[in-house]
Amino acid sequence: MKTTVICDVMKFDGYSVNAAAAASGVGQSTLHRFCDGTRGMQIEAFAKVCETLGLELVRRFDEDSLTEYLDGLWEYGLEDLVSNEYSDPKADDWDQYLEDTRADSWEGDDDEEFAEWAEENYSEWSQEYDAEHYDVWESAARKSFDEREIERLKSQDWVVLPDGY
Repeated sequence: MKTTVICDVMKFDGYSVNAAAAASGVGQSTLHRFCDGTRGMQIEAFAKVCETLGLELVRRFDEDSLTEYLDGLWEYGLEDLVSNEYSDPKADDWDQYLEDTRADSWEGDDDEEFAEWAEENYSEWSQEYDAEHYDVWESAARKSFDEREIERLKSQDWVVLPDGY
């Protein structure tokens, strides 16, 4: 919100700077300097003036800011926080692969030998599995994360203003 907008609303509503300052509990000199454009105002004071005028103090995300914000969160390490959404199904698929291999093509009854075989073959299986599944999972996880974060932000009392507002 530009300084002139809130000051114009004060005038439109019939408030002088002095009356708006008194009604909101904000210092008269603070509000005068703010409306003159010579000083800023603490967010708490600004919120009080907005409340007095019946205005809602809202910050909005523009598309570029939102994308930059979400990319930053993801790159900061949130991928690691949601990795269980990938690793749990991967572990289940590995267990199923072992069961199927043992039932369909394993010859022998030695559990220790099978465990050694499984340990030796996990790395190769894991690489193939990741090559086939990881990009799809990461894309789905990122989309799910972004959707949840956007909903969370929408439920807040604020969002981020683009520059120039």
